Amino acid sequence: MEKIMWPTTSVWFDETLELFKNISAEDNPASIAEKVKNGDIFGDMKETTAKRVWGTINARYFGQGEEKASALRYIFNSNISKQEKRNYALVFYMEYENLFRIFLEEYIYNNFTELGQKTFTQMDLDKFLEYITTEKKEQLPLKLQDGISDASIKKVRNMLYKNIATLGWGTIENRKLTIRRPSLTPEWFSFLLYYFFDDKVISKKEIYDSSVMKRFLLNEYDIEYLLTGAKKKNYIEVSQLGDICNITKARGNIVEYAKTCK
Repeated sequence: MEKIMWPTTSVWFDETLELFKNISAEDNPASIAEKVKNGDIFGDMKETTAKRVWGTINARYFGQGEEKASALRYIFNSNISKQEKRNYALVFYMEYENLFRIFLEEYIYNNFTELGQKTFTQMDLDKFLEYITTEKKEQLPLKLQDGISDASIKKVRNMLYKNIATLGWGTIENRKLTIRRPSLTPEWFSFLLYYFFDDKVISKKEIYDSSVMKRFLLNEYDIEYLLTGAKKKNYIEVSQLGDICNITKARGNIVEYAKTCK
């Protein structure tokens, strides 16, 4: 059973970009930690702060596996826009900070796609956190299962909104979050296929049914549009046999795919 991370730190997005721009393909978490310790990375920070930031980045991005972290280095060092880089960062961020994933996938998605709700208030957050502390209580850290202080609830409530906005997927005004999903590219969508689906060949039904699509607020029309764009750019191949439609990754593994990002 998946344990829910109770988030306590900010996104550190600019710091994440800085770190990835100062490492090479040969670096690993141990060598990066040494660079942080020596001041080669985050040299303008206090040592304790630099170590704390690195610890967070290590868990969120390098904890997903060497290949995926290597792919992200190519993407972060490409010339794509900062918002596009945020979109890639969100993929990794939600895998680790899974409370955000549950918020988007299990709460916002239905309201956003089925009810057309774009603005979420403190009441919405309270409903969501009540759902977490009751229906998913056993998945919380042990120290939180017996009760969560009002201060902790308030901090997480504010962080949910703030970090979604920091990654460019919403705006905050008058303590309300308005979801504004940024423009998503076929390149980014193809990356999802490489990141989340292990097989080289994936059925279109499998993609449609995947909960992954919900966490990024993608309905079947969005998926179809992005698949068409990915096919036109030759990132994927599409084959139809009767009622079965298969998607084939056309660019090797996730690292080879990321190298095409310019």
